[in-house]
Amino acid sequence: IELPFPHLNPIVQTGKWLQFKACAELELNQPDQAVQTLMGIHHLSRVMQQGNHSLIDALIALTLDQLYLNTIYHGLSIHAWNQDHLQVLSSTLD
Repeated sequence: IELPFPHLNPIVQTGKWLQFKACAELELNQPDQAVQTLMGIHHLSRVMQQGNHSLIDALIALTLDQLYLNTIYHGLSIHAWNQDHLQVLSSTLD
């Protein structure tokens, strides 16, 4: 089966890979790097929201936002973020 949007699967997979990388960085006590990695997920989501505004684009952006927020929550649950990290992350939330 060929999907009409072949570019979308790599975008979601990239988001998942970035989430995995950010979680690993948090576990390795590297929250500064994790914030930078999270910005990659945030950027992908914003790009999808600026697309042609199809329902599919919106769903992909929502999936990426969920990955982003789940990773922030993971950092909160292990007390990895400091005040500066939280300020940067909260400034990206719409």
